[in-house]
Amino acid sequence: MSGNLYFKGAVTGRIARFFEIFRTQKHVGLKTFWLPLLLCLAAYAAAERAIISAEMAVYFYAFTVLLAGIRRGLAEGFTKPVLPALQGGAIGALGIAFLVLSHPFLSVHQETLTLMAWPRVLAESVLIGMNLFFYGYLYAGVLSEIFLTTEAQWIKGAPRRRVIHKIVRVAMKTEKLEGLPTAQAMIVYALWGITVVFGIVLQKYISSLSFLPH
Repeated sequence: MSGNLYFKGAVTGRIARFFEIFRTQKHVGLKTFWLPLLLCLAAYAAAERAIISAEMAVYFYAFTVLLAGIRRGLAEGFTKPVLPALQGGAIGALGIAFLVLSHPFLSVHQETLTLMAWPRVLAESVLIGMNLFFYGYLYAGVLSEIFLTTEAQWIKGAPRRRVIHKIVRVAMKTEKLEGLPTAQAMIVYALWGITVVFGIVLQKYISSLSFLPH
């Protein structure tokens, strides 16, 4: 495949060959499911034994799921957007299910979560897993697709790239909006709106997590 790649020399060529290494590996879906799950279970067990704090276990879980998503994105590219999101959520759900079942046996203290608190913890864990795994998969997969572009794909995509470059430059306000076709101008406004809304939602979501101090 290296001979057909558009990016061949200098720094971009080395990056392309780096991404190409991951595309040759098999059964990455299973590897990025069981290994993160086992690591998360180990972190939860350590937290229940008071070896590490509960916050540290959650951050370890988040980091592990993110890395698993990146790993799958490097191996597959951005080709299966639904399955990675479900996979991240499944890791979070199974991790909390293990914690619920083993909590009486692992806990070294008397305090336990109330029955009503467990569903909230489960929901938050699933959401964290879905989001982080998917975004890790998304960004790594998109970068992989870009750097592993073949020469034929690069030539075929030239007209589309010109449109995208124009929209990005206008959205970043390096060019004026006047003269841009209506459809492309609407995309620019949508990008601005999405950025603002996403920032607000993310801030509210993080501040509402029950395992963070308020």
